[in-house]
Amino acid sequence: MEAKPTYAELEEKIAALTAKVREQIAIENQYRNLVDSTNDSLYLVDIDGRYLFMNHNHAQRLNIPKSKTVGLSYKDFHSPEQTAEFESKVKTVYETGISLHDEHQSSRDGGYFLRTFSPVRDSADPKNIIAVSVVSKDISKRRKTEEALLKSEEKYRQLIEYSSEAIFIVTDGRITFANN
Repeated sequence: MEAKPTYAELEEKIAALTAKVREQIAIENQYRNLVDSTNDSLYLVDIDGRYLFMNHNHAQRLNIPKSKTVGLSYKDFHSPEQTAEFESKVKTVYETGISLHDEHQSSRDGGYFLRTFSPVRDSADPKNIIAVSVVSKDISKRRKTEEALLKSEEKYRQLIEYSSEAIFIVTDGRITFANN
């Protein structure tokens, strides 16, 4: 029969466990601060599009308290068409284990987002995908700049095309462009 630990030994074990718990909490807080400090929306979903986690920025975009995210689903905030597209991408990541990228326009505010869908693997069994992480970066300003540039290019193209003057570009002694 084993001897029971002494009171001093129990106190020593409690102190060691307490220190380990504090260390784990500090590490968790560092990760949470890292995830919440980004301007991007970061979230985890299961195969059915249910939120497993979301950072502060994503909860704020959805206009919900972060504490109320448990049990919510992508479909609770998006149209059936957007939900079907989203769930299809999530299922593809689960099936293939390969990350996907897409550009998405929000029906709520018209903003444009570059989304990356990546598999989250079980550390004990790396072949097992346990979730999909989504990083959603706001690219609305970039899209507006691209659209303005395209409009500007079109305007100047029309000026050149319909000009009554002959306009041409010569590159290395060869005509590479000429208007009508």
